[in-house]
Amino acid sequence: MSKQLLRLKMNSLLQLLWLTFAITPTTAVLVAVYTKEAVTVPCNQSVTLHCNITYREGLSVKQLYWFREDKEIKMCEVTESWDNNTHLNEECNYTPNTQLSLTLLQVQKYDEGKYICKLRSNRGVKESSTTVSLQGSPCYNKAKYRNNDEGPTCVFTGVHPDGEVHWFHGATNGRKTNKEKIYRWQFLITWPREQSVYIM
Repeated sequence: MSKQLLRLKMNSLLQLLWLTFAITPTTAVLVAVYTKEAVTVPCNQSVTLHCNITYREGLSVKQLYWFREDKEIKMCEVTESWDNNTHLNEECNYTPNTQLSLTLLQVQKYDEGKYICKLRSNRGVKESSTTVSLQGSPCYNKAKYRNNDEGPTCVFTGVHPDGEVHWFHGATNGRKTNKEKIYRWQFLITWPREQSVYIM
């Protein structure tokens, strides 16, 4: 094989390699979604999760939504049209082809988890996630007092972390005589009717 023919083949191979490297970066990132890796939020505060979209021209969103990893419920779903499908404890905001935001209102222990933003488009399927954690301080969502036939009752909802509730009369701790029922993130405490009214 002549040197000239060998040189010609080498040049062709180098051009092919150059074209491969030159074309690959432009087609590899046609669309991407980005979220913050993790957020920590104080109890009863709101937090907004942003799903940012970057793309090369000509993006057509087929479906874009947030969902929680442990649940199959879609939140803030965008299809080819946008319907602000806000639910009781969340708000949604969509800037077409740019950002989908999910705001969790009055975050409680049960809101903790991994939230995933998923995009289906003419440029492919992409997803990114954010982990929401509750700040370590104790919290509860609501405390209610009521007086019924069994006696005075306090109900605490959204309790985090688990704790104990004590009834006091002066310096006397009534913990041993009150009835306590614990539900998921809820404490129901009843002081027996036959005792004098104690202050919690």
